[in-house]
Amino acid sequence: MQTAEGLIILSRSTNPDDGTVDMEIMAPTGYIAFDGHFPGKPILPAFAQLALIRDLAAIAINRDCRVTMVKKARFMIPLIPERPYRVNLAFRGNENDVEAAIWDGDEKAASFRLLLEKTL
Repeated sequence: MQTAEGLIILSRSTNPDDGTVDMEIMAPTGYIAFDGHFPGKPILPAFAQLALIRDLAAIAINRDCRVTMVKKARFMIPLIPERPYRVNLAFRGNENDVEAAIWDGDEKAASFRLLLEKTL
């Protein structure tokens, strides 16, 4: 599956016990967020990682949404093109509060806690 921006979702699973969602994703070399960041050595910028989490959360809950608050964002290692990453989404209380982590193998690459709002 490919998102409108060109992000590739390689797999998706939902844990029926706790409702967490795991997705394996890959950003191809031509992914628009890599443009200009940085020429010759592309990495996925922070704003694109936030948008990525928002988009994956929208897919998981099957509704369009926007970020109303970034409660936490931590970036540990850079995300590069053509590499698979695992994204874990955990919705707290309701589907408006999501904790997310991006994993590069066994190493956490980034973590987030976002408040979302349904869009029309």
